[in-house]
Amino acid sequence: MKTPLNTDGTVNIHPKSVNVEETEFHYNWLVYHLKMRTSSIYLYDCTEVSPYCLLFFGGDISIQKDKDQDTIAVDEWIVFQSPARIAHLVKNLRQELDGLLQEKIENPHPVDWNDVKSRDTAVLTAIIDLITTQENESAKNYAPRFQNERYS
Repeated sequence: MKTPLNTDGTVNIHPKSVNVEETEFHYNWLVYHLKMRTSSIYLYDCTEVSPYCLLFFGGDISIQKDKDQDTIAVDEWIVFQSPARIAHLVKNLRQELDGLLQEKIENPHPVDWNDVKSRDTAVLTAIIDLITTQENESAKNYAPRFQNERYS
């Protein structure tokens, strides 16, 4: 399977990858551990990711307006259409997650999943619910636009 990559154009999934025989992914995004050029450019150890995974665990999030359309972007090049209200909620939840992770780094302690009123549980449960809900819906509804429309 050939896949467009932002900086390298089209790349291939390595023939020894478990994903090499996949003919269709649910999402338009792959993350990978290693990219290597031999006879072609190959991705090793890749897996598909959903838009919410990109928004919560990817780069910087920005909210934009493009041609009267509200958008939310990851690193200003992966752009998704979103109502402004939802985009702000996602951005705020991402900020909560970043703060929670920083807190866990500075003061490690487990999440008490039984304490449904705790900030930790509320933030993590909201993110898990969003990702799980998205994975159970038709993923093709989440096709992104690229900032410079490089790929179709």
